Amino acid sequence: MALRDLNLEWLLKPVSVDQFLADYWESEPLIISRNEVGFFNEILSYDQLPSVLEATSLSAPNVRLVKQGVQIPQQELRTNVLVTPGIMLEALYDEYSKGATVIIQALHERYQPLRDLCRALSVQLSASLQANVYMTPANSCGFDAHIDDHDVFVVQVSGRKKWTVFDEPVEFLPVQGQGGKREVEADRSKTTFELRQGDCCYIPRGWLHAAETDESPSVHVTIGVHTLTWQSVITQAIMAHASKPAYRKSLPPGFARDSATREKAVAELNQLLETVLASVDPEQLVDEATDIVERCQESPCPRRLSHIDDSERISENTMFYRRPGLSAKLGTAGQSVAVQFLGKEIIFPSKVENDIRYVFEHKDKFSISELPDGLDLDGRYVLVARLLKEGFLCIEPT
Repeated sequence: MALRDLNLEWLLKPVSVDQFLADYWESEPLIISRNEVGFFNEILSYDQLPSVLEATSLSAPNVRLVKQGVQIPQQELRTNVLVTPGIMLEALYDEYSKGATVIIQALHERYQPLRDLCRALSVQLSASLQANVYMTPANSCGFDAHIDDHDVFVVQVSGRKKWTVFDEPVEFLPVQGQGGKREVEADRSKTTFELRQGDCCYIPRGWLHAAETDESPSVHVTIGVHTLTWQSVITQAIMAHASKPAYRKSLPPGFARDSATREKAVAELNQLLETVLASVDPEQLVDEATDIVERCQESPCPRRLSHIDDSERISENTMFYRRPGLSAKLGTAGQSVAVQFLGKEIIFPSKVENDIRYVFEHKDKFSISELPDGLDLDGRYVLVARLLKEGFLCIEPT
């Protein structure tokens, strides 16, 4: 399957993205039953799990064990002074056979199909994504009923799992740190459903849920969606002012008991808030939020290491192209021009602005000789080598 097919449209099929965003996003759970057993084979299959585990560091926090709501410390598995990967892997399998759920954390960081899916969803949802794999044996459960502080897509890769989602959110759109185990009232209404291989569901943050297996084991991937909230944007705007002396002053002594002093405190606070509002630029705040999101969005560059090593060995015949999918900004200030991407800023003298703009805006591959006439040949080599080493450019394979 091509990378372009691993996206939100594919994940939600047959529900449209527009319908999902209008009717379910942050508001209602969505259950998608497809009756297509092999639907998710492109991102992970049951038969691939042993090799995935063998290639994964088995130390915490990369792999966790949970049984009946209790996490099993990995120290309990280290029964031998000499702990090899093979010994640890066998210990994990032993705990799995006794009913423990094996959780592979953030597998998207080291497994390409999940990486591709998370990258596409990150772009479409303007969020940071994380994919965890849950391997649950038959007649078992991992976590007790809990809420998450982020939205999740549950992708059933193998077997089946029974889910319970309690109606109405326990906490409306909780923020980071507000997730966790919750008590379940006996009379609380709920929806129970079964995810089978190829099915998926969406659970907004704050909705209490639990899952368990019956006689069938289960493997599912939970894709966590970590978004920016208005709260975080507004908090950042306020904190930008909080370092100023006027905002670090104490409230007037006696404001809590003297009415005249209290009125003075209200008036001063009103003035401070007006100052904040007058200085806030909504467009700038959204631009800053965009920068944060774009730093989370990866851009594929399979030969990145060789580009660093080969940056001093380029020639006039070397063909270059801008790194695919790279989100970047070009800015000028005084006597310099800056290229911003992936959380870093590369500063150049303003005399190379035309060359930088050419590289920045050029859609096709190019050679050093095709750059504008602002630099001599040696200068072009230096410029291109720097952009190659920093990861902005890639070399066309010969």
